[in-house]
Amino acid sequence: TGRNRSRLPGVWFFSGTTRLHIRAGRRGNWNDGCDPRKHLPRHKTTKVTIRVAYGRMDVFYNRRLVCRSRNYRHPTVPKKRVKVYVSDPWYPRASARVGQVVYRPLGRVVRRTRRGRVARRIRRGAKLMVRRMRVLRRNKYVGKVQATKNYQLSFNIKPWGTGHGW
Repeated sequence: TGRNRSRLPGVWFFSGTTRLHIRAGRRGNWNDGCDPRKHLPRHKTTKVTIRVAYGRMDVFYNRRLVCRSRNYRHPTVPKKRVKVYVSDPWYPRASARVGQVVYRPLGRVVRRTRRGRVARRIRRGAKLMVRRMRVLRRNKYVGKVQATKNYQLSFNIKPWGTGHGW
């Protein structure tokens, strides 16, 4: 939205590494998030999925859970559509390619099964923001999404180096 506090979520690399720093706003803390300990491999594509839903933030690398925060009972949900950048205007771009960026609103928990699994209803409205793998470019605006309380963001990323700053 042009304000540095609009993180649905915001994703950066820690300086000099391929380790992700993931942030999404919630009531009481606009800069909360998850920092997976695992570094992304260089020159290999990793599918990253960030799910903010049902009171928590879960981060997956290639479908494997790598980080969880249970602080998201009341996530920030802007009323207006949110601008999406693949490499924002405030920080230097990372040395990586990104593609298959998809924002997907999620429905509520509908019921629990006998085995304790949660059956979820997925809302329509998944939005493909970036299709092909492309080199990150600073201030690359890719569109707008209507933010929801429960959502999932997924993307493929292939870092080839490390940079300085966020």
